Amino acid sequence: MHIKLTLKPREKSYIELPLYYNYLLQGLIYKNIFPELAEFLHNEGFCFKKRRFKMFSFSRLQGVFRINAEKKTIVFEDSAELVISTPLTELSQSLGDFILKDNFRLGKEQIVIDGFEMKDCIVRDDSIILRTLSPVTAYSTATLPDGSKYTIYYNPQEKRFEEIINNNLRKKYYALNGEEAPEYSVHLKIKSKPKLNIVKFKGIIIKGYTFNMELTGPTELLQLAVDTGLGGKNSQGFGCVEMM
Repeated sequence: MHIKLTLKPREKSYIELPLYYNYLLQGLIYKNIFPELAEFLHNEGFCFKKRRFKMFSFSRLQGVFRINAEKKTIVFEDSAELVISTPLTELSQSLGDFILKDNFRLGKEQIVIDGFEMKDCIVRDDSIILRTLSPVTAYSTATLPDGSKYTIYYNPQEKRFEEIINNNLRKKYYALNGEEAPEYSVHLKIKSKPKLNIVKFKGIIIKGYTFNMELTGPTELLQLAVDTGLGGKNSQGFGCVEMM
């Protein structure tokens, strides 16, 4: 399920946000779903061993914008669109119930929801073409001799990137369904030049890539990619995709 929201300023002619606004969008989602669901997703999620998955992702804001370098803000002229993807019926229903209220805040901005659209994105084949709506991040954690840890980010041209994408989907499938994923793996073919995106989320630097791709594999895993997002940190605004 993909939910598209059109955000408009309540009193001004523009929406001005920090350059790195992912945490504001995440907060908007958590604050506008059923409180019990928000608490479950935030504190528990769907578990696979030590991994916890929130089972939603969201896009970058889409619209006409300009950057205010001096203030380190991004200014959307008139309106901006946000896409939220999830396989959870409860999440999409509760967004529909809560999101259309009159008074809304996004950071310091007063906004209204000017449009609300829900769309089932059904995968019907074992090969789909996707474009990223927010950067896809694939990473692993290494330990230095002194015991400190650091993060290794991979780019889509590296084989490890595909392996991480595939393993992530298989873990999500088990966490959501309580059973092993279909036997065959998901394979990725790059269809446009990947662009590196460096994003700060609550002070932490995260690297991801935006690009078009072809994914091939079991329809169940492809559907999960469309619904939950690809790669890691989906609930922080990474890996949201749509079929082309």
